[in-house]
Amino acid sequence: MSAQGEEQQDRAIVRIAAHLPDLIVYGDFCPERPSVDYFDGVLMFVDISGKHDRDVRCFTAMTEKFSTAMYMDRGAEQLVEILNHYISAIVEKVLIFGGDILKFAGDALLALWKVERKQLKNMITVVVKCSLEIHELFGTQELEGLDIRVKIGLAAGHITMLVFGDEKRNFFLVTGQTVDDVRLAQNMAQMNDVILSPNCWQLCDRSMIEIERIPDQRAVKVRGVLCSQEAAVWARGRLSEKPLGRRAPMWLLDGRLRWGQCGFTSRLWSKTPWLSSRGDDQALR
Repeated sequence: MSAQGEEQQDRAIVRIAAHLPDLIVYGDFCPERPSVDYFDGVLMFVDISGKHDRDVRCFTAMTEKFSTAMYMDRGAEQLVEILNHYISAIVEKVLIFGGDILKFAGDALLALWKVERKQLKNMITVVVKCSLEIHELFGTQELEGLDIRVKIGLAAGHITMLVFGDEKRNFFLVTGQTVDDVRLAQNMAQMNDVILSPNCWQLCDRSMIEIERIPDQRAVKVRGVLCSQEAAVWARGRLSEKPLGRRAPMWLLDGRLRWGQCGFTSRLWSKTPWLSSRGDDQALR
């Protein structure tokens, strides 16, 4: 292959990798399908909702607004542009804090911080800090008459990843109690809330996180966080550390910021399939 051909191939690989989770890019998968992997981590479930003219806060309100006659045939395009604008800001914040975007589903996303069990306490503090900074992004923003807000659920503990498919296409799925917990935590959240699942509250450093008890619930609402300088430095250091001791190349983060941000919603609207890399496996790493 010529040098020009190799360069084009490398660019294609970068573009593909920019839209794949680190869980896949750096995964060491068994060739058998299906295969199962187990690990610990912190999950963040972010849901975006909009309030228009003191109307109900929900995604339905946004879709109804942009389906009206005043937007003619550009309503869907404008809604996607708005969602891309806000989701891009959330994704960038997650990446800065060392997180991994797993899934997009309409106006919501699921992010992961994969760590060893002994690191969960510190990482929960970091993810809470990230969640509060995401809320700050939306504190004063209004676009097209929409008051955009987010609600966030956090969970921590054991996670199971299932990989299935065939020689042409593979899919991955994260499951387990922690996944159920983060969904329930997000469902409990109101606008501008960060809710910790019961297990996340049990595992966290309680001296660092200020909470409010929820009546008749074991989950708690976050009021604030004391993120030490040591914790911040440790979190930034994780940007260059990935599973199996590999270092994340800067082209991967740069590619996500340059190519991924402008089209996350439109390209990754729901579940994301990933292609087996096989011959390009070493190039990805």
